Amino acid sequence: MVKVQQKTKTYNGISVRKKGNGFEARTTLEIDGFQSIPLSRYSSISDKEAIRRLQEAIVETYNRVNNQTEGYGNISKVRNIKNIDKYMNSGEKRKAIEKVNARNKFCNVTREWLKDKQKQTDPNKSRHISPKTIDAYIYPLKNHLIPAFGETNIEDITQEMFQKYIDERTGSPKTIRDDYVVMNLIMKYAKKNKLIKENPIENTELPEKRKPEISYLTEERQEVWLDYMEQDGRQWVLLFATLLQTGMRPEEGCGLKWQCVDFDNEVIIVENAYKEKTIYDENFMPVDHIHEDGELKTLESYRKIPMRPRIKKILKDMKDKRIEELAISHRKLKKDDYVFLNIEGRPYVPERLSNKMPTFRKKYDLEHCTVYGLRHSFATLCSEKGVPDVVLKELMGHADSDTTKQYYIHISLDRKKREIQRLWE
Repeated sequence: MVKVQQKTKTYNGISVRKKGNGFEARTTLEIDGFQSIPLSRYSSISDKEAIRRLQEAIVETYNRVNNQTEGYGNISKVRNIKNIDKYMNSGEKRKAIEKVNARNKFCNVTREWLKDKQKQTDPNKSRHISPKTIDAYIYPLKNHLIPAFGETNIEDITQEMFQKYIDERTGSPKTIRDDYVVMNLIMKYAKKNKLIKENPIENTELPEKRKPEISYLTEERQEVWLDYMEQDGRQWVLLFATLLQTGMRPEEGCGLKWQCVDFDNEVIIVENAYKEKTIYDENFMPVDHIHEDGELKTLESYRKIPMRPRIKKILKDMKDKRIEELAISHRKLKKDDYVFLNIEGRPYVPERLSNKMPTFRKKYDLEHCTVYGLRHSFATLCSEKGVPDVVLKELMGHADSDTTKQYYIHISLDRKKREIQRLWE
């Protein structure tokens, strides 16, 4: 390779010049039947690196042109284009082709797609996704899709190949459909970046959805659970009690601060969510966890929830106790202090609350109910008490009533019996 000693140097049809603190390599491709195509690449490392990057770009461009004329196939077809020798010798061409081929493996395309998605977790951007969504992508990738397709060039994945994978996949319909959702997103990304011409899995036949059975507590059982929760008194148990009495999402409860607990007006102001963001390495292994305040799920999630007498008492007792504990060390309760704190004095991580629920249920021999089931229990009880749909969707922080009715309201057997009895009254 050439060592740039002057402003501009030419190497096999590629011109290299010093630019800023680095080097820029430029050329204009001449391809039969196509207009001349200008290309350039920059490197802050060296002129050699700028040339290498441009050579890879040349290989990729020739491949795209080849695909336009002959249909999509393996990138090795560029070997048949004689003009490429104008820009690199045989050894350089082979290395460039191998590099591009490796980049087009499903595992490497996936990594690039995931990096792009992780950039979208920035809450300052108008369109962003939650870190929880990234975590939801990681599981099917790491455990299913990468093992099955990781070393396959993405252009070689066919409809038949993926359909066979779906048909032979074991697991629930939901987990299988999750695989498809992630795979489809990656294929759309590949198409957008001209790695494939068409998305081959769009018409994949998927197993039928099953409506999940969400546990919830009747009014009577809610009172029993609250008795045990008050008796227990542990912070995370009282957090569960708050979720049951308010219908808040777990991340909203974890992010609740004392300044948002208005005892005078008897309302809880929901304006913050405590979240966990997982940092993954290139092999999709978690390397770090970042815990931080974040925005709520939707604009409708910002809301005020009236305090029922029982939860008002629980929270007031908590606050008084916290003030007494702080006074011992000559400290005061701050408005922006979190309500619920673990033994280390930090907020609970919502993603890990579900691991605590079985401990509580087992201790008091209680029936099955999940952390999110507490929210469902709240919505169902409100509905049975006659709370209007328009009010209930505001309490739940939903954009429309259909979401509330479709996913959160469950009709108890007792209510069904009462409604039937009314027919003969």
